[in-house]
Amino acid sequence: MPELSETAVNNFEHLVDYYGIENIVRALSHICSEKSIHIAENWQDTNTAKVWMGYSVILDGALQKIESEGL
Repeated sequence: MPELSETAVNNFEHLVDYYGIENIVRALSHICSEKSIHIAENWQDTNTAKVWMGYSVILDGALQKIESEGL
């Protein structure tokens, strides 16, 4: 996977500034979950689907931590 360029990092920073880290993490979790479902249903690749669902679970845990800290 390619490394993020400085421009890409700056673009992400602007997204976080605008939407907030909580909403970004929530969106990433949702994207991972949807990718998992899509892969399982359309490609029958349960191993890859589990990886994407695992990412979603990790991000959900981070989101709960963010929400509980009230930042």
